[in-house]
Amino acid sequence: MADDPFLHQEHEWQALWWLPDDPDAKVPGTLRYSPPDGLQLFLLGGFDTSAVADVGVAGIAFMGEEVIWPVILGEDAGQLFTLLDCALTSTLRSFGATRPRKQNVSAQTALVGCHLREKSAPVFAHVEASIENLSVWSGNSTLHKRDYAEAEGPAETLTAQLSGSTARLTHGHTYDTFGRTTGSVYRKIADTAVIGFEPHEPQPMDTLLRMISDMQDLLSFSSNTACGVLWKRLYLPPQTTQDLDNHVASRLWPVDVYRQSIVKGDPEAKAPRDDQMLFTLADVQFESVLPRWFEVSDRFRPAINLLLGLRYISGGYLETQLLTVVGAAEAFHLALELDPPIPEEEFKELKSVLLKAVPVERKQWLSGLLARNDPPLKKRLLDLANRPGAQTMRNLVPDPEKWAKVTRDARNNLTHTGNTTKHSLEVLFAAMTTTAAVVTVNLLHALGFSEAELELVMEKNTDQLQLAAQYSNEYLR
Repeated sequence: MADDPFLHQEHEWQALWWLPDDPDAKVPGTLRYSPPDGLQLFLLGGFDTSAVADVGVAGIAFMGEEVIWPVILGEDAGQLFTLLDCALTSTLRSFGATRPRKQNVSAQTALVGCHLREKSAPVFAHVEASIENLSVWSGNSTLHKRDYAEAEGPAETLTAQLSGSTARLTHGHTYDTFGRTTGSVYRKIADTAVIGFEPHEPQPMDTLLRMISDMQDLLSFSSNTACGVLWKRLYLPPQTTQDLDNHVASRLWPVDVYRQSIVKGDPEAKAPRDDQMLFTLADVQFESVLPRWFEVSDRFRPAINLLLGLRYISGGYLETQLLTVVGAAEAFHLALELDPPIPEEEFKELKSVLLKAVPVERKQWLSGLLARNDPPLKKRLLDLANRPGAQTMRNLVPDPEKWAKVTRDARNNLTHTGNTTKHSLEVLFAAMTTTAAVVTVNLLHALGFSEAELELVMEKNTDQLQLAAQYSNEYLR
């Protein structure tokens, strides 16, 4: 919709600004948001600071210690603003003046629509957002029907029950274009999906925005590409309003959220192909996969962050990508909390015996080697290859021993000797893509995908899983 707070567009507001503990000292200024630069507040005047340095007759510029303001409030004609995690970037003072002439301030977050005096205050009753590829992933738009006469209304709302909240996936139609040509009269229809979370009790801002981030990760994982948030909006609990005709209404109060992000969403960008998608809601049920994803993301958060880091920050050196996916595999295996190679009591006794047997000057060195009762990397990799569906893994990794050995040696050579010259670029790429695919299939397995469903994913996903299988079959056997 035209009034949604799109994060790929620039925005600007003029208002009076003040610190919460000094509401009488209001300063005029302009708040600007831009995708590359984030939030910048340009004040005509400023807030008092003590750290300044003389720069000549023309004026005094701020050059001292860092000044941080947790909250700055603003207002213009009834429009309320809250800036959070603000940092002073520059101050200009006239010579001899006690108040700044100009100040520039950066902010991490802007809330347009409310005053929030404490970032951690549990005051928000709802959050919703539009995220790249959400409409494609949802897979239940009425626009998919062959009878386009049925597409006059939005698709049904999908719901899922989470721990402490309810998730809703809604659809809305907009008629963007109506026109005529010499051959036809046409109308363009767009279907937009929106994800929302309603907690059972009001929550702090960061708690609800974390849920949007988790949904962003799910879409990035499912589509095998970095998905940016297009817009997000918080809601205060229902407030009663009365119009000029004395009509009384109770509705949630919207608060638009602006933040700079690594991934810049673009609502006009080309959607991924079907063979790039791991799965959509045509393959799984919303009410089952969403709660499961929140459980899986909590348990395997480090592994997911490492794996998706290759999506959110694209490009880079092959060696960096290899270390990242191996780290994801190790983190996933750690989160499984499997039994250690040696029972703990036996390990402690063995460690004690070994430390007693070496000279004093070698005890610290040996103690470091025996710090943890963990399986070696190769064993971790083989565990992951043997964990999900057998047939899927046989297709993906035809020779698990060879893959695990090459991946281990490449990682160890890189981290311990500083080079990977023992392996060709093709072999390194095969090890990297195969390891990423193994972690991906393990995540799908954790989401509840059956053996048959994993085989269907493998058959469909030519862009990631089949590519990894091809390289594994050619270079890792």
